[in-house]
Amino acid sequence: MTTNWKAALPDWIRNSRFTNYGGSAETRPVAIDCSLGVNPMGNIFGVDQDTLSLSETYKYPDNIGPLNEIILARWPSLRSAKLSWGAGSMGILANFARVLCGRSVKVLGISPQFLPGLMEFDMAGARVDTLSLVPDRFKIDAKELAGALKDDTTLLYLDNPNNPTGSALPLGEVAALAEACAKRGALLMVDEAYADFLDDAESAFNLEMDNVLCVRTLSKGYGMAGLRIGYAAIRDPELHEVYENFSVLYSNSEVSAAIAAKYLPRIDFEAVRKKVRYLKARVTEFIGGYTALSIADTHPATPICLLTWKNGGNLYEKLMDAGIRTEAGRFFELGDSSVRLRVPPENLLEDFFRLWRGLFD
Repeated sequence: MTTNWKAALPDWIRNSRFTNYGGSAETRPVAIDCSLGVNPMGNIFGVDQDTLSLSETYKYPDNIGPLNEIILARWPSLRSAKLSWGAGSMGILANFARVLCGRSVKVLGISPQFLPGLMEFDMAGARVDTLSLVPDRFKIDAKELAGALKDDTTLLYLDNPNNPTGSALPLGEVAALAEACAKRGALLMVDEAYADFLDDAESAFNLEMDNVLCVRTLSKGYGMAGLRIGYAAIRDPELHEVYENFSVLYSNSEVSAAIAAKYLPRIDFEAVRKKVRYLKARVTEFIGGYTALSIADTHPATPICLLTWKNGGNLYEKLMDAGIRTEAGRFFELGDSSVRLRVPPENLLEDFFRLWRGLFD
């Protein structure tokens, strides 16, 4: 007998093509973990512990005001927009999927990219299509992507910088995509989870267009992945009202918001960007010396890149055997021969190189 809940599962859930992100249940020990996309510099505040008052945590949180002002001080252009908040950029994406749900919604993405963003819309019943990028460079062509838009496209989802390649479209090309979407009455959602590693002038926050939704997180460049705080700029008043009415309530904790408000103003983004550029250059130069591997199109300032083993072997297992954990290609609709690699912290860089030597000779 089929139980009721199984029979009630929608077909788009039962037959979803997507695999959830965040790594497998990997229990094997490794010397260096280069899997999840955290800030490779680790604790960028130099604080080992902090004490905050818990006396107000019995109440439901109502504490985003100070964070709002900190973000607006960095981005004055956003004063003409509305900021909305969620549990990391993932929480923002899930909230938008709750609003833009149902089979009449058509979402366009690319492959490879951050699939959980597309999966949220897929789970909400939207029809999701992707434009496949050409291996092994996986370069994004903005004109080709604009040409893939249909008259009934509801939303174009673009992670910029791209996850897993770390490549980034210039703002001018993102603006052209926004114009192409506007002509079809479609929204452009720009997921800028990794964009704090780039110059602020390249952010879609600078595009004052009602059909552009720009999403960011404190997880990457801010180095606060554990706080689970994300934010989005919404310029269309009606969309902002709908988002606020139907998003998950109380998703940002009192403690997380207090920690973020205390430490965000202390971040020296220029120092962070300089260090990450240095690490990325060292890693890509080293790996580029292996003819057995290819590195996809990537930006020198992002801490991630996509590697492909040209002979088709299982690159994830090859690196695991050497003591290096990465993110397997299957989480990006790619085969076993591809992995996403986050650059290691500087204190493990020489160990990283040592573990690689001789692997592909």
